[in-house]
Amino acid sequence: MKLVNITTVGTTQVDIQSDLNSNNITLNNNDGFVLRAVLLNQNNDSQTPVAILLPQKLRQISNPNYGDAIISSITKIIGCSEFNCYLTFAITLNASKIVPVLWVDIKPEVKEKHQLIYWFSDNAFTMTTPQVRVDLKIFYTNDSSLQLTTQDLIITRMKMRSSKVPDQRSTQSTTNPTSTLSTINLISTKSSTNLTTTQSASQADEISP
Repeated sequence: MKLVNITTVGTTQVDIQSDLNSNNITLNNNDGFVLRAVLLNQNNDSQTPVAILLPQKLRQISNPNYGDAIISSITKIIGCSEFNCYLTFAITLNASKIVPVLWVDIKPEVKEKHQLIYWFSDNAFTMTTPQVRVDLKIFYTNDSSLQLTTQDLIITRMKMRSSKVPDQRSTQSTTNPTSTLSTINLISTKSSTNLTTTQSASQADEISP
């Protein structure tokens, strides 16, 4: 983890190479890196959404250092605003390694059966942490007692065929991941605005220079 001070209305270059060197990390053709960054204020509160930079042209998308994700749980929640009450499902995803490009959706047959009109808080993203929560809000269904399970959802992540055609997608594995997610965090603190970046490629534990 590395903290980089950024002045107001200014730019600061983040030195990644020196952090790799200090941790004895060398790059080769099997390395594919995902960079994650976020701006923080003096209180370390996020000021922007998390920004993700994927490897150029999704190079090495089948890198063995990238992993798969599973849906570990789904919880039914009734949430009400000033005007309406909506049925919401809190979905928890787990991954053992970085997942560069990931989609979450409801299976087509489930959508059709329950005539669902719905919205995900996020359903296409890069997984750089071992666990992510996604909220699924149901605006309409023909089933007043709707209950979804992990089997009603599908996870898809991008992989390459051996022929290098980058259009094959593989569905989630049902086995639980066992190894730990790897990240190298580069963060910055101090002045009015801070930059937090995360660089990740291997299956090792989180490395904090």
